[in-house]
Amino acid sequence: MKKLTMYLLLISISHLVIFANITVRPKKYKNTDFSGKYECRKYDNTPMKNNYHYVTLKAQGLTYLKYENRNKNLIWKFKPTDDDTVYNAKSSTSKGFLYSNFTKLTFKFSEDGEVIGLFGPGGEFYHKQEKFSDE
Repeated sequence: MKKLTMYLLLISISHLVIFANITVRPKKYKNTDFSGKYECRKYDNTPMKNNYHYVTLKAQGLTYLKYENRNKNLIWKFKPTDDDTVYNAKSSTSKGFLYSNFTKLTFKFSEDGEVIGLFGPGGEFYHKQEKFSDE
């Protein structure tokens, strides 16, 4: 990942020199807040719609994203890549082998740079929403 590293030089009254190393991730898009609710609408009005189609993303620290389905039995931690639209799986606390090949999130943006959704397990599209369709 390309990183912009800035070194700030702070000089106190007693002339002590302190270096602070700050790493800043370049932000290509306006809305880089990926946190929120995402829903796979592919199965709306079908018996196949289930808790795996309702996902919440939360920021963990300044870098990672936590992916959690509605019943909290599929939890993944994702880290950013060089591509601002892709996050790779870092770890999983999912139970069982469901989605064992789920290794990345790819975000989709509007022309204005707003996050409109992500491609999740099985490459299915999850729309970013204020609330889930059944709330």
